[in-house]
Amino acid sequence: MRLQATSRNLRRAQGGVAALEFALIAPVLVMLVFGILEYGVYFGVAHSVQQLTNDAARVAVGGLTSAERTQLVNDHIGRHGRDYGLVLAENVNVTVRDAQGEITVLARYDASYLPIFAMDGIAPMAPSTIENRASVRIGGF
Repeated sequence: MRLQATSRNLRRAQGGVAALEFALIAPVLVMLVFGILEYGVYFGVAHSVQQLTNDAARVAVGGLTSAERTQLVNDHIGRHGRDYGLVLAENVNVTVRDAQGEITVLARYDASYLPIFAMDGIAPMAPSTIENRASVRIGGF
């Protein structure tokens, strides 16, 4: 008789259900929120590097020689790199290729200094080196 009463009381007890449900869901929720933050910052930086690369390629069109174009690209990145969100100009490594009537600017950006890479174990993370390229045709169509 006493065992049946205890059994009924346990079935009716709801005291720790919310805490148990939260304990089961919280790790998934935390991983989801950190993943959204990590990738939001990463995509923002990747977009800024792409914009910087596009603008540098457009600036290069103004040069008359390959050396002058390379100098214009490096000057643009040095002067305006900080204008693009979360981008440090000193972390940009640029290669300018001038061949067959086309200028191609290849930018490799080391984003490992960003705090999102400190949270690498919480959610899967993209590589810390962002690489973008932009091409512009020299004259004509």
